[in-house]
Amino acid sequence: ARYPEVRVMREDLTPAEWMALAGWTDLVVGMRLHSLIFAAARSVPIVGISYDPKVDALLARLRAAAAGTVEKLDTEALREAIESALAFDERRRQDRELRAEHLRNQAMRNVDRALELLQ
Repeated sequence: ARYPEVRVMREDLTPAEWMALAGWTDLVVGMRLHSLIFAAARSVPIVGISYDPKVDALLARLRAAAAGTVEKLDTEALREAIESALAFDERRRQDRELRAEHLRNQAMRNVDRALELLQ
């Protein structure tokens, strides 16, 4: 009610649809690994909620701290993390773009390796 422009997605989407959707957002708050990967790959600011070591590892690689954990999520800390992520900072934007490019390159390298193994 406080943020009428915020939408919680509950639809079943394909990975390609989620990737496209992530690129159209201003920010992604997520606790699932792929929601954060899709947003990061599109250079979208993220706020992660920790629940799994994989999420923590991704957040560390992206130089993003978790806003909290599933067991202990402080709404004030979450609000501050969202506001901070939405604040425009050219340096942070450039860093996100470099990290997104790195993620895309790593993904393609994994595809190439898988194809090599199949041959």
